[in-house]
Amino acid sequence: MRPSNTGRLAALALARAEVVDYALDARPFDEARLAAPHTWLLWPEGPPAPPQVRPARLLVLDGTWQQARRMRQRLGFLQRLPIFSLPAPRPRLRLRRPSRADGMSTLEAIAGALAVLEGDEVARPLEALYEAAVIAFTWRTAGR
Repeated sequence: MRPSNTGRLAALALARAEVVDYALDARPFDEARLAAPHTWLLWPEGPPAPPQVRPARLLVLDGTWQQARRMRQRLGFLQRLPIFSLPAPRPRLRLRRPSRADGMSTLEAIAGALAVLEGDEVARPLEALYEAAVIAFTWRTAGR
């Protein structure tokens, strides 16, 4: 749990979100939990366009780009899911400097996906939450 862990922050803000921890213990990971029909993977590499078939559920990997890439490689079913991608984010204050030009935090990515799938009104509260987190984190780290 880091102050900048926006995936957990998004899960607290979204009523139907669920956090599924991966690789925390020696038990095998139960892929069946996540492989429900019409599940799409929110992933940065793919055409940034609304899908022709609306996803019933988005799977979001929360971690650094390197961690997410390793997770996708290790969990083979993730490679078989349809990809939902977003356009590059607009310039703004960020919690951390992204390692990729199109990089964004988990919370930003979820808000962007909601904007595409549900509309800006639905995404606006998550956008506001992200902006508040940036301000709080910036204020907190400036005091060190």
